[in-house]
Amino acid sequence: METEGLPQSPINQAEDEEEVNVNVSLTTIVATPIRLKKSLTVRDLKDQLCRNFGVSEIDQHLYFGGQRLMDTDTLVDCGIDKNSTIDLNVLQYDEKLKISIKELTLDETIHIVEAKLNDTVKNIKKMIADSKGYEYERLTLMFEGKLLKDDSTLESLQVEDDSTFDLVLCAKQEISINVKEPKGDIFQLDVKTCFSVLHVKALVGRKTGKPLIDWHLLFHRNLLKECRTLAYYAIVNGSILNIYYRKIPILVKTWTGESIVLSVEQDQRVSDLKLKVIQKMRMRKMPRPSRITKLEYEGKELEDGEKLSSYNIKQDSTIVEH
Repeated sequence: METEGLPQSPINQAEDEEEVNVNVSLTTIVATPIRLKKSLTVRDLKDQLCRNFGVSEIDQHLYFGGQRLMDTDTLVDCGIDKNSTIDLNVLQYDEKLKISIKELTLDETIHIVEAKLNDTVKNIKKMIADSKGYEYERLTLMFEGKLLKDDSTLESLQVEDDSTFDLVLCAKQEISINVKEPKGDIFQLDVKTCFSVLHVKALVGRKTGKPLIDWHLLFHRNLLKECRTLAYYAIVNGSILNIYYRKIPILVKTWTGESIVLSVEQDQRVSDLKLKVIQKMRMRKMPRPSRITKLEYEGKELEDGEKLSSYNIKQDSTIVEH
């Protein structure tokens, strides 16, 4: 089969831009070589394949090395070089995908749905409601930690066979909240006000791999109970929740210039931390005075009666002994 060149554009016209030969493999034809600019996007490539093979762009799934290619990525972003082979999968909308439905806070499948790529989330929710006897209005579905809109299709969500949807029985207002890591990193979650704190922790666990038992969530420095809802704590759109670890590792630089690592609780008092430093130094037979006179963090002296959390001491913080 003969291939056409891509439409001319400022990108295509750059004389010093590298071109590569890539092979496009389709199950019904022999792999076909195409010469392309490495800076072209996957969307541009789909346009080329539409003209070459007569396959609509919306019906194309492209894979390289087993990984699906996203429309906005360039060939160089995807690691595609000369003589690479790209697999073209033409969507068959009459084929069905199996989707496992799990309750968000549980690790067991409660239902399996068979659906087509052009089915919407609304269709999936109706299937679940009909099968399980749930009220449709209370169903909330999530995929890879994201809330799913009713009018989204499985194709638009890039859902593949044997994917898993998380289910929460909840129908209240949708909001976006921010979750802040102890080191300062922040990520956003789309949730609903009727979600429990445990639901939010489960979503965070999905994104970060954190075991649920090792940490808590704080809002305005108040510890949130897992059984309470976001609405109960008046958490609204744009609210920031802080991850609070029961124990965190910190580094103490001693007066001798040596450093020791301690595992401490963030609500531990400074006086208790001083005792832990003394015990650790004795275990290591390090020379030391009879008592610690002063600990500093970021140039500020720590008062014995205060908690470490009062000084915003976080994971891997360094405290200096004088």
